[in-house]
This record gives sequence, structure tokens and C-alpha cells, in this order.
Amino acid sequence: MAVVISEYQKFIYGQAMSKQIIPGAAHGFKPVNVPALQPVEALRDIGMQIRAARRNQGLRIDDAASLCGVSVDLLSRLENGKGGIGTDKVLRVMSGLGLELIVAHKGHAGLRALLHEEARHG
Repeated sequence: MAVVISEYQKFIYGQAMSKQIIPGAAHGFKPVNVPALQPVEALRDIGMQIRAARRNQGLRIDDAASLCGVSVDLLSRLENGKGGIGTDKVLRVMSGLGLELIVAHKGHAGLRALLHEEARHG
């Protein structure tokens, strides 16, 4: 499936990903603070990260859905932690919004140290 995005979306997405600006403020979005690293215990944890990434980039849900090649309904369900969404769609949305999924063993010493450091400075 081909995804068609406007030049505006390319600009906004590119600027947000380069961290030169957070365009959300220009569009009335308040920045959403979420942990940079977060253990996932439920789909709502992934949804929270996705919503924060979208809002911090100043993307409306319909623009983000178009950018990621999914429906608005699917993106809304994902952001709200609803089940029944294919892993391929979750990964597509995460990638489209500049997020990635990392899998580690529970209790991984290096990961725990990073989480602890993030909590201290986050």
C-alpha cells in the first residue's frame, strides 16, 4: 500500500524528527512528557508513547494516520490501548512516528540501569 503525504507533512515530520523544533506548540498542542524508556506491561503503555510522539510532532490524528498508512480508527484504538491490532500495524505506526521497539530479558542489568537513570533525570 502506497502512502501519500503532503509536502507540509514531510516538512513537519522532518523537523520534528531532527529535533530542531517541536511543531506541536505552534499548533496549540501542549508537549506531552513520557519516559524516554519504558517497560511495556500492556498495550496502553505503547499507546501512550504513540500519542505523545504524535502530539509532540504537532500531528493531528488524521494526518498521522495518513503518514503511517493506517486508518484514523486504528490509530485511535492503538493510542487508547485497545486490543485486536496486528503487530505489523503497531510496528508501522511506531516506525512512522520515529519510535522503535526494543526487546530485552526482564531484569537485564544494562536496561535496568538506563531505566533508573531516566527516572532520576527524567
